[in-house]
Amino acid sequence: MRSPLLRCSSPVVLAGLVLMGCGGMEPEAEAPNASAPEGAEVPAGEVRAMSGPIASILCLRPEFGGVDCTGSATGGTPPYRYYWGRQVYHYEGSVHHTLPGSLGSSTRNYPCYAPSDEWPATYEILPTLFVRDAAGVQSSTVSDSWQACQP
Repeated sequence: MRSPLLRCSSPVVLAGLVLMGCGGMEPEAEAPNASAPEGAEVPAGEVRAMSGPIASILCLRPEFGGVDCTGSATGGTPPYRYYWGRQVYHYEGSVHHTLPGSLGSSTRNYPCYAPSDEWPATYEILPTLFVRDAAGVQSSTVSDSWQACQP
């Protein structure tokens, strides 16, 4: 009587079983870690970030004291370093310039006082932020809304 295994197995499966039994087929190698750079080993228990950090910014203007901004970041490899900058537009002469990001904490106050009837706006600022993670990867620069300011 034939074995039930042989009766319902295909010739390909049987050939594979015979080769494995004779030491002819190598076991499949583990797939490489797709998130690791080519040629780099990822230590056991460590996970590499799949993408860089993503920054966000929220700015509010209290009744007095300028414009208060808070930055946050996700993704990448914490901790994050916050770089604050701003664009400035002066009404007189239609002059626009950008001030580069400088290192700071996750909050920043911009001295930009709300205009009034007595003190009309003479310029506007646009707060900007980018972050760098622990691996040195930089986010895109994000900004809030333009804020009218008086001198």
